[in-house]
Amino acid sequence: PEELLEALRALKPLFAPHGIRLAIENHDRFPVQVLAQVVEQAGADWVGICFDTANSLGTLQGPNEALDALLPYVCNLHVKDVRARREGHQLGFRIEGAPAGEGCVPLPEVIRRVQEANPQVNAIVEQWTPPQGSLEETLALERQWLERSVRYLQPLCQESRRVSRREESR
Repeated sequence: PEELLEALRALKPLFAPHGIRLAIENHDRFPVQVLAQVVEQAGADWVGICFDTANSLGTLQGPNEALDALLPYVCNLHVKDVRARREGHQLGFRIEGAPAGEGCVPLPEVIRRVQEANPQVNAIVEQWTPPQGSLEETLALERQWLERSVRYLQPLCQESRRVSRREESR
């Protein structure tokens, strides 16, 4: 974390005076609590979080636990779904990508919470599409997953916006 903080301190003069907010993506390098401390120490006025719904699984932190720590800083959302499958030998699990809504990430809750905290957050569909036999097959599968993901996500995002607007008008 110290190395990251040093790098952020060096970047601040290039970003902050121009009103540019730098988003750091949660990953498996640090537990989310450490990442939240880094944002606080660097300055949450110009450093935020690009929240990836699956990346913190690498630190054995689920999406809700990760969001609990990072929600105040989220300025971008990577919507990704995954499945946990037991290995054939029954000794361990494999985390693999899935179309949005077909995995184990509680996407409706994550989207709602992020939208309530910051209605200006943009969302990017990100996929962990498994490689197929050829590039063409992989791209075809990626397109299928994207279409299924968008069909699943559109109503969630629309509902989340409606709820957010109702709460703003109160």
